Amino acid sequence: MASTQRSALTIALLLTVFASACAAPIVFGSNGLPQSAFVPRGATSAGAASLPGTGAIVTPPKHCEQPPGSAPFTATSPESVDINSDAVRAAIGDPAMFTASSIRIYRHDCLIAESGKDPQNEAVPQELWSATKSVLSMVVGVAVTRGQISLDDTVAKYIPNVDEAHGALTLRQLMTHTSGLTFAWANEIAALSGDSVAYAMSLPFVHPPGTFFEYAQTTLEVVGAMVEKAVGRDLQDFAQDALFGPLGIARDHWHWQRDGAGHSLGFAGLSFPSMDLGRLASLLLHGGDWRGSRIISADYVDQMGAPGPANGGYGLLTWTNRGADYFSPSALVRHHVEHRWIVGAPADLFGMSGLFDQEIWMIPSLDMVVIRTGGPELPAGWKHAFVSRLFAGLRDVHLPDPGPLPQDIDVDLTDFSRLIDFATWPHSP
Repeated sequence: MASTQRSALTIALLLTVFASACAAPIVFGSNGLPQSAFVPRGATSAGAASLPGTGAIVTPPKHCEQPPGSAPFTATSPESVDINSDAVRAAIGDPAMFTASSIRIYRHDCLIAESGKDPQNEAVPQELWSATKSVLSMVVGVAVTRGQISLDDTVAKYIPNVDEAHGALTLRQLMTHTSGLTFAWANEIAALSGDSVAYAMSLPFVHPPGTFFEYAQTTLEVVGAMVEKAVGRDLQDFAQDALFGPLGIARDHWHWQRDGAGHSLGFAGLSFPSMDLGRLASLLLHGGDWRGSRIISADYVDQMGAPGPANGGYGLLTWTNRGADYFSPSALVRHHVEHRWIVGAPADLFGMSGLFDQEIWMIPSLDMVVIRTGGPELPAGWKHAFVSRLFAGLRDVHLPDPGPLPQDIDVDLTDFSRLIDFATWPHSP
């Protein structure tokens, strides 16, 4: 994984803001931020009508279609979808966003803004890190929708030679990180050189399954192995034919790493271009529907963003804003955060999230998608600042000013046993 890490850790020199092939040139001011509005070529005011009694011209919000085949999303101005361009500029042009390689905002299935680096980076596969988990969940969702597997199926149904306790674990427990198995981050990474499925199935239980959130890694290779057995195909081949392909995503657009035994990684390892992440996000925004075809059931998509049994901020391998508090991922300790995942955003926001701030957010109540890829991590609180600036520009929806970001309780770093555990260190392959 060294080359992937080096690629993901490359720091961009400067993030300019949303100039695209379909946008007018951006004029920069003395502060280095763009002063001109985002005005895509071809934007029109078709459908405008007079406001009765005033003579003022009102243009109905524009709605675009999910693109056919491999065509790009329709680009339009923020104003045409009821967002002020100044607010969009303030969000994307924040100097704290300079490490991003791509920032894209969609509303009503229209691309309304992108970073200045997108023309160079939008087609370049970016390591998603833990956002891979949510894509794996989408692949599972396709199989569930087709009736090929159930979230309540047990490991023993698909994985041979497991003991009774491990075999009784359900797909749902693995996907909500409530397997109850012990976890040490360094061990999980070391296990990738061999058979990570066998390693996960050898770990001892430290909690009753379904009761304790533990942000594990190799258990997700077990998820992939279960799906492969259920559908009778390699996980990546199934993903391309049943999920990516129908959305217009070509096989050579992405790369998914495997462990030493050939299992597709479930916790990370998927590299995907930001322009294609928009297609995955739009599918979820529409409850699993793509251009009138049902790819994933609406019920499954809802469960992706519904709080799990032991974490108010996490559903089926996907983060959610529905819970009033949540447990964050950590290599050392579980951090209990006493506020929503993204303060200031609507409760129905759910999203994919990965190391170095790979973020793909779906917000159904606003009919909006936000994508940010790149690295390394940005200053703490950037998400709060981003949504505060962006949502302040909404013209058709009023969201109250969230105020300052609540201060989190300091993390206790005294327990380093969660980083490495020599008692369960994986054997050499």
